Amino acid sequence: MIFVFEDMESDLLSKLFMSAYSKNSFIYANGNGNIINRVTDLLENSGDIIIVYLDTIPDNKDTIDIYSNLKRLSRKNDFRIIVMPIVCAEYYFIKSLPDFSFVSHLGLDVCRNKSYWKDSSLVEDSDRKFTRNFEKFCKLILLKCVKNCIRRSRYDNNLYGFYYTLDCFCSKSEDNCKEINIVDKAISYVKQYPIVPNNNFLGEHNFLSFDDFWEVHRTLVDDFNCMVDTYRKYDSTHSYPKIDYIK
Repeated sequence: MIFVFEDMESDLLSKLFMSAYSKNSFIYANGNGNIINRVTDLLENSGDIIIVYLDTIPDNKDTIDIYSNLKRLSRKNDFRIIVMPIVCAEYYFIKSLPDFSFVSHLGLDVCRNKSYWKDSSLVEDSDRKFTRNFEKFCKLILLKCVKNCIRRSRYDNNLYGFYYTLDCFCSKSEDNCKEINIVDKAISYVKQYPIVPNNNFLGEHNFLSFDDFWEVHRTLVDDFNCMVDTYRKYDSTHSYPKIDYIK
């Protein structure tokens, strides 16, 4: 199997994810706009099954269009592409964080429950241009509600990237920090995903079959459509299309 992620390989969350593996052969598309080309190239140059982790949220039409294109591509190629329509890396990361990491719980329950976010008190008027969809809402939490070592901004932040790359305690630890090493943080993050490649550090060596991935695929499609139902309930001014199983 080949595992393709839409994210930037250089992103802090990608680095943290990879820290859960002693070795890996993940492919990072460096943006969802590159996924179709990367997958097409893999189809032409390998005979492997391709597992694609695609951020897919109701209020970002681009992600739904890419899912539909991958669905067609998979069906044309003997279902060699299995798409995991996940929420977003930030969502799973936030779920992995222990409560002590947060300086504010504004928006936290909305994120973890995948609730309708537009009425959240976390989103102030100055945030609305940035916060265009649920993924951006998750990013907003990582800008406003966390310690500087977790905050996803370099601006006025001399602790940028510490949580994602260093053990806690680091040299800048505060009194309320808790001791945790980088591998344990990475494992806590990776475990939030619905299905991931076998994890060396966890000692999980049971073979994941194609049927396992297809079953999770269908569960994630159902989860997405359930999220759509929630959005339709709170917002009748926009069209929120559902997605279909690939297989």
